[in-house]
Parts: sequence; C-alpha cells; structure tokens
Amino acid sequence: MLCLRESSPRSVRDISDALLHEPATISPLLRRLEAASLITRTRVEGNERALAVDLTPQGAALRMRATAVPGTMMAKLSLSRDQVESLHSSMMDLIAATGSAHG
Repeated sequence: MLCLRESSPRSVRDISDALLHEPATISPLLRRLEAASLITRTRVEGNERALAVDLTPQGAALRMRATAVPGTMMAKLSLSRDQVESLHSSMMDLIAATGSAHG
C-alpha cells in the first residue's frame, strides 16, 4: 500500500522491485488487498501479461490515515527525525548487504 502511495498505478514487477520481493511473493498479497477492495488489478493495454495495480477510493482513504503512523511512532518511541533518518539509512544498508550476499 505504501509503495502505491508513492506512485499509482504501478505494475506488479515495479511493486515487487520496490519491496525487494519476487512477483510470486507479492501476488497473493495483492489478491488479498483486491478482495478487501483496497486496490484494483487491471491488464495493461498492449501487454496481456502485465497488471496495473491502483488504489480504490477505500485504499486511498486508508493511505491518508496511514500518513499519521510515522509521526505517531516517532512520538511513542521518543525518536527525533534525525534518529529516524539514521535508523532508516542503517536498515537500508543492511538490506543492501543482505541482497548482495545472496547475489
């Protein structure tokens, strides 16, 4: 849902790349989100194999509510913006190191 917040509609491949997971891993999640009426999946014109994933109005409303989550978490954990940015950078480095270790 958050990667659709950045850009929508997106292809399943684009979503899987953004989340660092294979499309086969993402597809069941997308089916559940579609069943919950939070997203739609439609065929991309000119490419029968590709699906465009977009937020429904309910998904967009949930996205708007989700924007409050980071600030709430920072307050609950007593973290400054600088601390959160440092933590994020460290986590991204860890993810990158894990990915290169498997490559």
